[in-house]
Amino acid sequence: MSTHFSQVTVLIDGLDECGSALDRTNLVDVLASLNNSTAGSIRIAIASRKERDIEERLTQFTSLPVAANNFDLELYVATEVTYRASRLPILNTNTNLREEVIKALVGGAEGMYVALLLKPETVKVNQKLTLLTPRRFQWVKCQLDYLCKLPNEFEIRRALKELPPDLPATYIRLLERIDNEFDAFPARIYIQRALKWLALGKIKSLEALAQAVSVDPENSTLESEKVPDPLSICDWCSSLVQVDYQTKTIELSHKTVKEFLLTQEDSVPSLIARKYLVNQVQDNLYLANVCIAYLGLDTFQRFDGRSYYQGPFYNKDAANNFDKEFPFYRNASQDFRSHILASNEIECLDSLPFQRFFTVEISAQFLLWDQHCNRIAVEQNSTAAYRGDPIHLTPFQVSCSLLLHATVDRMIKEGVELNPSILPELSVTELSDDELPATGIHLAISYKEEGNEYDYATWWLRGEAIPGMTTKQDQSILQMVQYLVRAGLDINAESDLGSSSDSLAAIIKMTPLALAVICGLADVCKFLLKEGARFGFGLEKNWGEHLYDVFNRSLKSKGMSEVWDSLEELPDKDTNLRLLLDRRNHLEVSSLPTSPPAEQVDFDGQLDGVEWEDSGTSKRLLGEGAIEENEPRAKRRYREAEQ
Repeated sequence: MSTHFSQVTVLIDGLDECGSALDRTNLVDVLASLNNSTAGSIRIAIASRKERDIEERLTQFTSLPVAANNFDLELYVATEVTYRASRLPILNTNTNLREEVIKALVGGAEGMYVALLLKPETVKVNQKLTLLTPRRFQWVKCQLDYLCKLPNEFEIRRALKELPPDLPATYIRLLERIDNEFDAFPARIYIQRALKWLALGKIKSLEALAQAVSVDPENSTLESEKVPDPLSICDWCSSLVQVDYQTKTIELSHKTVKEFLLTQEDSVPSLIARKYLVNQVQDNLYLANVCIAYLGLDTFQRFDGRSYYQGPFYNKDAANNFDKEFPFYRNASQDFRSHILASNEIECLDSLPFQRFFTVEISAQFLLWDQHCNRIAVEQNSTAAYRGDPIHLTPFQVSCSLLLHATVDRMIKEGVELNPSILPELSVTELSDDELPATGIHLAISYKEEGNEYDYATWWLRGEAIPGMTTKQDQSILQMVQYLVRAGLDINAESDLGSSSDSLAAIIKMTPLALAVICGLADVCKFLLKEGARFGFGLEKNWGEHLYDVFNRSLKSKGMSEVWDSLEELPDKDTNLRLLLDRRNHLEVSSLPTSPPAEQVDFDGQLDGVEWEDSGTSKRLLGEGAIEENEPRAKRRYREAEQ
């Protein structure tokens, strides 16, 4: 764009709001590259709080402190006080007190300043910059909420003299008031649970949140009398949340609320406030248990999940009635995997809720969840259609896909079928050759693969792409694969991935080793090769552009170099593996012909569209029996194959 205009101006507000430091890494790097760009004239202005990762990457930008506009701040405070005075007689009748409140709040809104980052040529001499800072207004709002709950003029004036200096101190005072006001045990527990869901979960619906906070992971029934009034949660949490009464949704009132709730305990001086803080590991584990406990409730036994036509999602009216009665089901169904992953405690997770839901014999609750996954997949993909029968997936397979080591170990000891050709107690016929389910090994390996959505419930369950795998998670995958192989799962079983993704849609009959190569799991590949695993997959349509897309990352990955060397040494290589090895050899050559060879080799049309790079050697494949000096090994393979 900058090459077509004399000047391009880029304005970015709230760069620090774009996720965590890891999430915004690429964005910040792009901005830094734009600053260094010589293509056209680009002016960039970025508003952000001071964050270390931003300051380190944008060192060539000029940083200017930006103060809030006091006139606008005064106007906001005066408007809010006047509005609240209509509901608070003390402020409505006492003009002097109202003025004292306005003056104290404007004066107390100390600088929650931001920095304005500018390209040097963007800065003008004597330039005056003003920017409203949301943190100041959040501070003012919290003080007003607190003052409006005080009983008399004396308490209000005393509070004005003891205004907290910043937002963390404000939240501490607020939580202390909440704890004192709601001294009844259930209310405090519900407030704590609500803050966990709002800080770590994806719940937006008021009704869903109310049902979620009422769930006790140890209970197997849903007790409707324990579900609190959704609007009561709003009153209990006060300024920590904001509610849209039109859409009946709820969220934390400001980013700083979440930041405070995730604060380390030793950074919060108040012992009372510490009770409401959120621990990402322990509380994600708690949320995962709540989700699984909810999905496995005895309440759901009344639904027949064996056939879509007899289930609760047969038509929109039935589905809407289900959602109304069980508003938390959608969140529980979709989000429990993300909480398991975030808890980082997947190896030891086999609590009572998991034992009830992940059973050897497939339960009605599991089949209902299976259908709900299918329903969500249809909603997210308008071209998809419901299947008449349940998806070919067992609780054991799902446990493998989630790397639930303790759960998998328990189910194997309980006698679960490791390599079933049909699912137990389901009214489905034996699977045909073109309908091969993923084994537990496939599903454990697929934990690594990012950004694709599959027809299997467990593949879809993976949902969003994993932002980054840790060494611990890589090792957990390897340990699961090792355990499953030694437990007796077929190391060479083939699976149809059946992906809706263009890059994987063509691949069928894939072995675990081939999938591990795609996913770049070098240690898993080495283990499978050591155990004598076979590399194999099939293709069901014109695949030329898809094959290399799928394997491209692995072909170029330095960490996989040793694996590809081992594949090179395999005695029996099918056509597809040979083609991939040839592709790898081309990538390792600095220059090969840019035009295709004169005599295009064609394995039944499979090489159409193969791109060649310039090498300075022969521009064509030689005729039968001919050998050219320094002929690339890959090209020689093509010629020999044709012969």
